[in-house]
Amino acid sequence: MEVQLDENSKNQQDQTKLRRDDATTYRKGVGDCVEAESLMQTAVDTLKKYYADMQTAVDAELGGAFVQKKKQEPPATWEGSYEGQSSQGTTVIEMIEAIIGENQKEEAALHDAEMTAQKDYEDSMAELKEEEKNLQTSLVDLKVVLAEKEVELQNKYEALDVASKEKVTIERYLEMIKPGCDFIETNYDSRKSNRETEKAALKKAVELLKATPAFASAVTAGEQAALGDCKS
Repeated sequence: MEVQLDENSKNQQDQTKLRRDDATTYRKGVGDCVEAESLMQTAVDTLKKYYADMQTAVDAELGGAFVQKKKQEPPATWEGSYEGQSSQGTTVIEMIEAIIGENQKEEAALHDAEMTAQKDYEDSMAELKEEEKNLQTSLVDLKVVLAEKEVELQNKYEALDVASKEKVTIERYLEMIKPGCDFIETNYDSRKSNRETEKAALKKAVELLKATPAFASAVTAGEQAALGDCKS
């Protein structure tokens, strides 16, 4: 149980460290995306302003030329140069804006991945916390049972000690009376036979006593004494 608690604690620490590392990587990735988007947006804004200013300058230049020469065509070199640069500028701006769009998608993907990772981490940590709580409860219960068993075992040891002492006392008592018991067991048959002989002899003696004149006289005297005042 304690080993499982140690493993649970280690899993929590490992997952927390991994989550922190991933969060750090996420923040750096988002920061890079934001910085790149800011730089590219600045470039787009700068290019748009540059070409807008150029358009204004061209319009002003062409307007002035038409005022001086109403029928004269715009200078071919200036207009051709402007149109070439404007076309190239539009292409560059579109490319940068496409990159910005992809960068925004990448940033959104980072946010989604971070939210998913954070949710998975929180779910996992909730499970680990619940497991930790259950393990701690089980460990407490086991310690209570262990304490009860230790008390029970101690009581049994004490009871065994008392029983051992009583056994020694009984063995010593049996050893002390063994000679008498052995004598009785050895002489039981002869003692039984002797008792039968003694009983027969006593019975015969009673019969002989009852047949004597002294016994008869004693019986008569007893009967007379029992009559008391009614004897006459």
